[in-house]
Amino acid sequence: MESFSAQSRARQIQLRSAIGNAGKGDLSAAAYFTKMKGLADELAAAGRPLDEDDVVSHIIQGLMHEPEYSGFVSAVSTCTITDQPIRLSELFLLLLAAESRIVAHTSSYSA
Repeated sequence: MESFSAQSRARQIQLRSAIGNAGKGDLSAAAYFTKMKGLADELAAAGRPLDEDDVVSHIIQGLMHEPEYSGFVSAVSTCTITDQPIRLSELFLLLLAAESRIVAHTSSYSA
């Protein structure tokens, strides 16, 4: 039983590290969101669920290293401080909209 407990704890630590260090990189907005939500779901299955606000925070944190998302990060961070917390479903829609604007803006400069 101790061996299983140690493995479970090691998995929890690994997942917490992965979600805390994950960045968007070359992933699409949808793929990045899905990756982060998947890590949160795995963590919950391992016995250490994160609340929704923590998942939102990790997603935003992962976008902070992406210069094209700086306006999005600022706006969403401001909303979470001044208004009611943003739900994951809302964050997903806002993230997709931000990506669309970034793609449109980028393609207008490269044309």
